[in-house]
Amino acid sequence: MRHWIVFGMLLVAGLQPVLADIHIPAGASVSLNGGRLDQVGNLFIGGTLDAGSGSISLSGDWTRTGTFLPGTSTVSFIDGGRGQSTLTGDTDFYLLSLVSGTGKTYLIEPARTLRIAAGLTIRGLVDAPLQIASPDALRVPFVDLAATGSQNIEFVGVSNVHASGQHLAPTRINLGGTGNDRGWFGSLLNEALPVPTLSFLALLIMALLMIATTTRHAHRQGIL
Repeated sequence: MRHWIVFGMLLVAGLQPVLADIHIPAGASVSLNGGRLDQVGNLFIGGTLDAGSGSISLSGDWTRTGTFLPGTSTVSFIDGGRGQSTLTGDTDFYLLSLVSGTGKTYLIEPARTLRIAAGLTIRGLVDAPLQIASPDALRVPFVDLAATGSQNIEFVGVSNVHASGQHLAPTRINLGGTGNDRGWFGSLLNEALPVPTLSFLALLIMALLMIATTTRHAHRQGIL
């Protein structure tokens, strides 16, 4: 039996909703089909939210402890008068958009991964770069854009968030972020280059070559 429990006003199937916070508790199930959730404040998914081919726009926090089924939906984070939104929980998105005209910060929970299948948009303004950050420099979260996905990224700063999947914003620079941004910006300039390691056999061969070279040099000098 499917339960439909939403706190706030929920109108779908093409109607314009007026929404506050939405809370889908454990055991509840909501299906958007082709409908929309517009102007959401905070969205808490404790049960199941099946987004289908619908769309969600929110200005507050995204909390997923239950199940989010992205389908072919679009999730858009907007300003809405808030200076910060927090994204909590590993989440798979189909299309994800983070935009701001005020330099808003999107804070991602440490050690979590946001996976995007089809397209990622991140856009701030040149004089108010959007910020993507995490509070833990050691337990960094990941933004993982699939190899076949598209990206549209402009005017963004990154702090303690790594990218996996595609390299993100390779022709851009970090605007206002503190760094620790592996997988973002500037081709391979930001990457921590791996230190090559040699096998035991390779090390042995190298040592024998060095001994042979030293011995030849000693013979030539009349030492041996």
